[in-house]
Amino acid sequence: MLQIGRVLLISIFALFFPARASFNCKFSFRTNFPANSVEQLSNGSIKCINRAPCGTSTSAKAISGSSLGIASAASIQVGKIKSPCLNKRCDIGYSDVPYVFLFEDTLTKAISDSGVLTELFNVTGSTAQEFSDFIYKYAVNFFTKQGSPYAEDIACKATRPITKYFDNITAELLIRIYIKAFSKYIYAEGALTAENAVTLALSYASDLVASAQRTMTCDPTSKFTAIEDGCADFLFSLNLASAENGYDIAFYYANEFILAAIESACNGS
Repeated sequence: MLQIGRVLLISIFALFFPARASFNCKFSFRTNFPANSVEQLSNGSIKCINRAPCGTSTSAKAISGSSLGIASAASIQVGKIKSPCLNKRCDIGYSDVPYVFLFEDTLTKAISDSGVLTELFNVTGSTAQEFSDFIYKYAVNFFTKQGSPYAEDIACKATRPITKYFDNITAELLIRIYIKAFSKYIYAEGALTAENAVTLALSYASDLVASAQRTMTCDPTSKFTAIEDGCADFLFSLNLASAENGYDIAFYYANEFILAAIESACNGS
C-alpha cells in the first residue's frame, strides 16, 4: 500500500511536468484500488496523438506560491512523505485555512439540502470512460472558445487520471471533485477569502441550480453538461475561466481525482 501511495504521489509530478514527447489521454491499462501490481501504475504506456505539446508547464500554485506538483515531488525525494495515508493531501497547508473548509462545508450542505442538486449529481450507472470522454470534449470546446491554442493539451491533462484510477463515477466522487478542486483553485488564485467564503459557496450552488434547471433532462449526459456549465458560470463570475487559467484549472481538477484515488487506496476500497 505504501508503494502504491508513493507511485500515485509521484505521478502528480509526472502528470503535469513530463518530458517533452507525445502523449495521449488513452491508457493501455485500467486499475482498481488497491492495485495488485505497482508495475501497473508505473509502466502503463501513454501515447498522445495530435495533441499540443504536453510538456508545456503549468502555473498552478501551492499556498507557498510554488507548483503543487513540484513541491510534492520534492518532498518525496527528500523522504518527507513516508505514508500516503498520513499524507494523502499533496497540497498540504489547506487544512490551516479554515475558510477553505467553510466554503466546502457550506457548499456540501447546499447540495444535500437541494433536491435539484441532489438529482444533478445522481449519476448512477455512469462509467469513468463515459465521463472522461465527455469532459475531454467539453474542455476542448470550452478552451478553444476562450482562445487557447492548447485546448486539447489542457483537456488531456484534466482528464488523464479519471479512467486510469476509476471504473465508475459516483455522486460522492463527483461532489468531492467539484467542491474540493475548485475551492482550492479559487483560494490559490486569491478569490476566496474569510469574508466571502459562505457567499461564494452559495453563489456556486445557485449557478449549479440555474444550470440544472436549464439543461438537465432524462439524458444522463445532460447532467454532465449542467454541472460543467454551472461550474463555468461560477468561475466566469470570478474572472477565473479564461484561456490563461486553463492549465491551472486542469491541474486542480486532475489532482483531486488522484487524491481521491489515494484516499480510496488508504481506506482499502
